[in-house]
Amino acid sequence: TYTLLNAILPEHKYVPQYKILSDEEPSELNLNADMLPKRFEDDPQMVWIGAKVGQIIRYKYLSETTMYGYNYAVIVPSAN
Repeated sequence: TYTLLNAILPEHKYVPQYKILSDEEPSELNLNADMLPKRFEDDPQMVWIGAKVGQIIRYKYLSETTMYGYNYAVIVPSAN
């Protein structure tokens, strides 16, 4: 009954792969934190990778049209 719970969810193939960008990467990619989507610092994926407020992350996700895609987001304080 509980065999589906044996997977480590952040490593599952359908969970987006997250990476914290270095301080230089956002300027090289011309990313503006004000225009990026937001992710809360207490989201499970952000806690798992150790993201802090103000950092920019890149995540790889599955796409129906291009097989996979990349997107960026900035970490913001939790809404609590």
